[in-house]
Amino acid sequence: MMISEKIILRTNPLFAFEFLEEGFHVTDESKDNTNRFYEYKIIKDVEHKSKSINWFGSIINYFALVLGFSGDTDIQIDGYQIRFKYDNENVIILTEHCEYKTVIEISERINNKTALKSTRTNY
Repeated sequence: MMISEKIILRTNPLFAFEFLEEGFHVTDESKDNTNRFYEYKIIKDVEHKSKSINWFGSIINYFALVLGFSGDTDIQIDGYQIRFKYDNENVIILTEHCEYKTVIEISERINNKTALKSTRTNY
């Protein structure tokens, strides 16, 4: 029996990860090259990280706050990434306009599944 679970990061355009028994499928209707299936047993070194910091926007927000305007004082981040090695390829999945906690959850889930697969194949 095939069990799957889907995490939707964005609905318009659709961006989702579907977790299956042997791997996961990425659907990103905003990018053609991201729609792909990845096998857990081939994945190594999964990490999530900030893509880049928007220093210009962060500085503008800071000065607006100093001048008395209300606004967001947080550092602005342009997006997040999920990175891993897949066979001999370095894969970077950009997760722009997505919640960071969901990106972390996906990264941890992939890590857990790859650790489970490598443990099973070592016996």
